[in-house]
Amino acid sequence: MEHRYNASLRKDLKLLQNAIRKNNRVVCVELQERYQVFLPSSLVTSEELASIHKEDAFSLMLMPEDIPANLKPRKVLGDGNCLFNAGSVCVVGNESLAVLLRLLTAAELFLQQNFYADHPR
Repeated sequence: MEHRYNASLRKDLKLLQNAIRKNNRVVCVELQERYQVFLPSSLVTSEELASIHKEDAFSLMLMPEDIPANLKPRKVLGDGNCLFNAGSVCVVGNESLAVLLRLLTAAELFLQQNFYADHPR
């Protein structure tokens, strides 16, 4: 089931890319609405994350001492999608939402481009 979901999601990511190129807001809104429902209603807790996702020992050695002790670096796949992989780990404790987060982020940035372009720094 998950393979079929990911294949559909990747196909729709290409559809979104083409819609953005063609400035087709309707398709972007449809895709955003279709996939927002797959976001979880709650986030994984730091305690749950500690038990299900591997801590990055090397990065831990590089962290400044003033970082709160409950914040620990986690390993994610470094495949060019590491921002979305890390976001997915923070949300659900694994990298399963990375493609979904990429699609929703791209749709959001396109649909709200005026807001983000003029957003105060």
